[in-house]
Amino acid sequence: MYTSDRGTSLALLRSVATLVACAALVAARARRRVLETKSPHFTVVSNAGQKTAESVALQFERVRSMFKKQWAWARWTAPSRP
Repeated sequence: MYTSDRGTSLALLRSVATLVACAALVAARARRRVLETKSPHFTVVSNAGQKTAESVALQFERVRSMFKKQWAWARWTAPSRP
């Protein structure tokens, strides 16, 4: 009977260790910072870091500029937000 109790204790210990490891992984992912970067015409929300978010915002501005040059006839003012 002693071995049965020990086996159950080991299984319980393994289960608890697995749960603790999973909780640690979830907590590590939750610590990732989400930040917001604004450019003159766009708002970028990212968890990839400040530099990356600024780079994406700059790329959006470049694409907008290219479209503005190609389609000069288009309306380029943003609609008002409620």
